[in-house]
Amino acid sequence: MRKIAVIGAGGFLGRHLVNLLATQGKQVAGVSLEPPPAGIPCTDWLARDLTQDTGVLVDFLSRFRPDALIHLAATSFEPLADSQPWHVLQNNLLSMLNVLTACRRLPEQTVCVIVSSSAVYGRHAQDGAPLTEAHALNPLTTYGVSKLAIEALALQHWRAFGMRTIIIRPFNLTGPGEHASFVTSAFARQIALIEAGKQPALIRVGNLGTARDFTDVRDAVSAVAAVTELGQPGEVYNLCSGVGITIGDLLRKMLEATPISINVQADPILMRPVEIQMQRGDSTKLRRITSWQPRYALDQTLADVLNDWRARIQEREV
Repeated sequence: MRKIAVIGAGGFLGRHLVNLLATQGKQVAGVSLEPPPAGIPCTDWLARDLTQDTGVLVDFLSRFRPDALIHLAATSFEPLADSQPWHVLQNNLLSMLNVLTACRRLPEQTVCVIVSSSAVYGRHAQDGAPLTEAHALNPLTTYGVSKLAIEALALQHWRAFGMRTIIIRPFNLTGPGEHASFVTSAFARQIALIEAGKQPALIRVGNLGTARDFTDVRDAVSAVAAVTELGQPGEVYNLCSGVGITIGDLLRKMLEATPISINVQADPILMRPVEIQMQRGDSTKLRRITSWQPRYALDQTLADVLNDWRARIQEREV
């Protein structure tokens, strides 16, 4: 595949993906709510709210004529989904429907890769057992429900219209450039602020006993690119490391990377009303078809996230 359109190209995962595709010699067109970030290697860009009329998107894609489209755009912040559930459902579902509708109107069939989430699995009786694509889907959150809905839409378009839709279910992703609303980046930002003397030596935390399966975003985008080339239409692929780590151990590793003594305090406000104690995935299916292997060990990822936040905070002082 030579030409790839990335929906959500301005986001955390999108920026890393566009950079990787460009290094692979792909011609990339980006679509996002905002204008293109500085230096992003896209040959064309559409700043558009995808919940609106699809005509502009159809025109944009018709001019670009992508071989594949990768849909990343979504509202993914869980507290927002709790406080504004209709906004999250409407945004995620309607943008997905409009992208699929636009692809159906293109003169040539395009491979559509839909990035979903492990949130569709929810809680299982045997928390801790690796989840395969065959496990039941029992989302516990509005965000998880929205992702399950977009999966259903994508597979319906494959069955009803023969669209070449493929679904990827990432588990927790982290890495440099992540927004501070997510746990690893939230810890790193606070540590960097404390080191810079801009925050007291105290980190407030939620439930440190839950365990999650983390993959470096740089490994994740290589998996997404590989599935785009090699995945089978109508199939679902887990994207994960297969290793679970508690949030407490994650924080401990990050605190060991700073010379400053930092106190940790539980904050009831940060506790989620609905929680999954342990979740990790099985990516055998993805690895089998792509030969994908993660390159970044978790310790390296955490060091890179912390150094990224140190650099961000230092830049603000200049």
